[in-house]
Parts: sequence; C-alpha cells; structure tokens
Amino acid sequence: MGRRKRKKEAEIYNEMAGYVENKDFFETDLDHIFGEDEGCFFIIDDVRRVTKYYDNKGHGRFREMYRGTLYITNKKLWLKLYRETNSIMVLVPITDILEIYKSKRFDDNLTDIYVLKLRISKSKEDDILLEMDDEMDAYKAMICIEEAQKYL
Repeated sequence: MGRRKRKKEAEIYNEMAGYVENKDFFETDLDHIFGEDEGCFFIIDDVRRVTKYYDNKGHGRFREMYRGTLYITNKKLWLKLYRETNSIMVLVPITDILEIYKSKRFDDNLTDIYVLKLRISKSKEDDILLEMDDEMDAYKAMICIEEAQKYL
C-alpha cells in the first residue's frame, strides 16, 4: 500500500471515529423509527446483501438476496430495501457483530466489488455479507461499526 493511500485512510479513520465519538449524527429519513438515543453516522446507497453458494463445479458464487440503502447507527445496521413497499429492516444490532472484515472480489465482468463480512456467530454460514461498489464506503462502514462498538 502506498504512502498516499495510507495517509488518506488515516484521515478517513480520524474523520469517521470523530463522528462516532462525538455522536455527530446525520439527519435521515429514518430518524422517526430509530430507538432512543440512536442516530445515524453513515449511509451507503446500493448495498447488496448476498449469500455464498457453490455451483456444480465447486466454484464459490454469490447470489443477491436483496439490495437497498444501508444506515449505520450507533446501535444497529438498518437496511431500507429497494422494493415497491420500501421495506425497512434491522439487519443486525451492533452488539451482535463479533468481527468485521473487508475484502475485495471481482464480479463476472471483472469489476471490483467490496464485501463487508459481519461475523455474528462462530459459524461462517451465519456471516452477513454486504457488497458495495466503493472501497472507501466499505472502509468507512467498517470504522463506524468498530468504533460504535466501543461506546456500547
């Protein structure tokens, strides 16, 4: 990793950690359903919840379960789905996330896809996999979640 990228990541880390530490919440369209003392630090559009499966040749593949806008609050991860009904769901409480990983994979067109793996149990089968197109969004999301866990 180059010096410039490390410097940029350090700046982003400080910015996002500051939002969490100071409870510097964004105003959102979901504020009315958040719990008491709950506020949003970061929003990412076009996030895909995927599941991993293996094809008949044993190759790992990903299947989209649903997509929407991810809201990261100081208590939960919310997903507003892109459906006719615009369903809103709690993806996972921050306290249930044991570990978080950021990785990169390529889709069938060799386009970079960034994946956040949220470990919520000892079993990898229970991992929540979230795909997004922007590496910095994945990095910022990871920082917000990790920092929010420190204040619970």
